[in-house]
Amino acid sequence: AIAAVVLVTVTGLLMLQLIRRSSTPTDDTTPVATAPPTTTETPDTVVIGAADDVVDLALAPDGRLWAATESGVVVWDLETVSATVFSENDGLGGRSVDHVAVASDGTAWAIGDSWLARYDGGWTLLGDVDADLLTPVGDMAIGPDGAAWIAAGGPDALVRVDTDGATTYAVPEGALLATPWARSIAVDADGTVWASTWQSGVFAFDGEWQHFGVDDGLPSEVVGNIAMAPDGAVWVGGDGLYGELGGDIPAGGILRYRDGTWTVYTTADGLLGNDGDVTVDPSGGVWVVHHALPDNVAEELGVELPDGISHFDGSEWRHYPGIDGRGPGVVTVDGTLWLPS
Repeated sequence: AIAAVVLVTVTGLLMLQLIRRSSTPTDDTTPVATAPPTTTETPDTVVIGAADDVVDLALAPDGRLWAATESGVVVWDLETVSATVFSENDGLGGRSVDHVAVASDGTAWAIGDSWLARYDGGWTLLGDVDADLLTPVGDMAIGPDGAAWIAAGGPDALVRVDTDGATTYAVPEGALLATPWARSIAVDADGTVWASTWQSGVFAFDGEWQHFGVDDGLPSEVVGNIAMAPDGAVWVGGDGLYGELGGDIPAGGILRYRDGTWTVYTTADGLLGNDGDVTVDPSGGVWVVHHALPDNVAEELGVELPDGISHFDGSEWRHYPGIDGRGPGVVTVDGTLWLPS
């Protein structure tokens, strides 16, 4: 085993030989009229693998879990808990992989430092993609047509890659406050690319650029990652640290864009915290992974953020404190959340 992944489930369904497991949760939630429901239950957790960091996850249509790690691409068969490891010896452009994504037909894409590779039974290194556009990479996502979209830096651009080659699109000046310009990207069912940025709100690209900021309903221009829901809604994670520090940038919150309107969810709605990475499952449920600051950073800043998970079932939020994991993750069809660890 070469990488670590955490499984989290609030249903009690576990598919794996357990390496580490908490007790089965007992839901002691007590709904009250004056506050959103919360819970102190602890979901079951499992760790598979060990050692090198997992930096990105993708779920294939066949149910296999793909991971980008510091030592290559790892593919887990979740039924047999067996792993296949791909490295530069198998056709990757380097040992360390930054992002991995899988198309609806099972084709996988992996990207690292100035290289991009595609897997359709074997790895093909795409040497015709301008290497300058691949470093550093903010994120990669696959469109409904199977093309890979890359938020690239050096220079900052949005790059579309398919079997015919690469097309580069200039990024609006308003997004260029950090390199790479995008924190996270996702592609909706219509092929529109959505991007969250470090300091410039949210952008959408369908051949033309559209920007969403504070004037459009965002609580801050500083936002987290971005994810698409089955109903077409766009979800954006929050970055609540700025508000906690008492600066000019207001606290974050988890954002949903649907039918032209932004909705902001915060701790007042039942979230464990106003910051966190968001993942949407196949049924439309929303998971938010909250991260505590390292002890030395929390002490220096005088700020404590919670570890844990919040879950939204479409009507209410419920949270599960104390779970240590990093997001965003992926959710299998049985409702099991997988996170890098």
